[in-house]
Amino acid sequence: MNIFPEEQAKAKILVVDDKPENIQLLSDALSNQEYDVKGVVNGTMALMVANTVIPDLILLDVVMPGLDGYQVCEQLKANEVTHNIPIIFLSASNNSVDRIKALSAGGVDYINKPFQIDEVLLRIRNQLKLQTAQTKILKFNTELEQRIRERTAQLEAANQELKQEVKERREVTKLLQKSEEKLESILNSLEEVVWSTDVVTSNLLFLNPAAQKVYGRPVDELLANPDLRLESIHPEDRDRVKSSLANSLNQFSDLEYRIVQPNGAIRWVWERSRLIFDDTGTASRRDGIISDVTERKKIESELSYEAKHDSLTHLPNRSAFIERVEQALWQS
Repeated sequence: MNIFPEEQAKAKILVVDDKPENIQLLSDALSNQEYDVKGVVNGTMALMVANTVIPDLILLDVVMPGLDGYQVCEQLKANEVTHNIPIIFLSASNNSVDRIKALSAGGVDYINKPFQIDEVLLRIRNQLKLQTAQTKILKFNTELEQRIRERTAQLEAANQELKQEVKERREVTKLLQKSEEKLESILNSLEEVVWSTDVVTSNLLFLNPAAQKVYGRPVDELLANPDLRLESIHPEDRDRVKSSLANSLNQFSDLEYRIVQPNGAIRWVWERSRLIFDDTGTASRRDGIISDVTERKKIESELSYEAKHDSLTHLPNRSAFIERVEQALWQS
């Protein structure tokens, strides 16, 4: 019976152990959970099957004749086809040095033999969920970058259209008004915040309606008070953002920081901006786009917690231990 009914069925799992009885035990338990299981008895076969089948997860014995588990793991991680497959080591050793060696080789978890089947199933399930979360974050980032590229292309197209119409019609005033209305319509329809500031006075020259959702304040209030935008930045991030935007040598700026809304809510944002120069080569204004990445940061935080805490006890796990050891070594 599947004890995890919400788990996505038919995930492919490769079991690598030189003892057939261990493979049989794990295969029976995993098959009962509707996993697609394949078993091999040595490292060479494991590398061949992994490269062909591309399993979703590998259970890998450490001590085997020929290639041991560490060597198999290192070769899998060096292969572009298999380097993202999560590997859980199985070992009779409870030595912390062996645990660190396994995790340093690229393993994501380490289970002692003799193992409890329920514990193995739970750790497999958690690693598969972790893989799913990582895939979602990658997809989210890709879609976010694509939207920004599309919006930037729209702005560039509108700007090129403006220049062409000015050249053809020579009706500068009328054409500027028409193009500015078109550009503002595009900007006002965006989900991202678009802004422009005067470099000398720091006054906001433009701010689209999307700002109200991010800052939790009316756009008119932000336009009327030039300092309010910086004051809304989290105190721990404010000096860094202010320094980057004020640096006239920093033509392009790429920042990630927090905004504190009047009700105390915190929004994570990703801001890209660039300096705009006049005909004399003097910086006249800075234009930027702000994207709300609060949900992405939430997923990253949850992912980081799961990666560094045991799923059963919620205590810091081996990953957290290794991180602390590395920090201690760096500081010593």
